[in-house]
Amino acid sequence: QENKIVTGFVPLAEIMGYSTVLRTLTSGSATF
Repeated sequence: QENKIVTGFVPLAEIMGYSTVLRTLTSGSATF
């Protein structure tokens, strides 16, 4: 399994609830 690192700048209003979406998209394997 190949790991990827994604770095970016996002307004706080845009990331509310993003952790839930990220976990769903990565099948729970994301760390942040």
